[in-house]
Amino acid sequence: MSDNLTGILINIIAIVVFANMAYMIMPESNLKKFIKLILGLIVVISIMTPIVNLLLGQGASALITNLN
Repeated sequence: MSDNLTGILINIIAIVVFANMAYMIMPESNLKKFIKLILGLIVVISIMTPIVNLLLGQGASALITNLN
């Protein structure tokens, strides 16, 4: 269980760091707000994917196996 959780947290942290770096590199323009929106959606999707997988049962069997 801790391996799965560690992997999920590392992925989320890497995506957030990448999104922040990409946002800081972007020049001031009208597109910056749309890029911020897209990067925010990517971060939200990366956070929600493990939760949805667990709720749908795709990760529940691995979670229960690791607890035993």
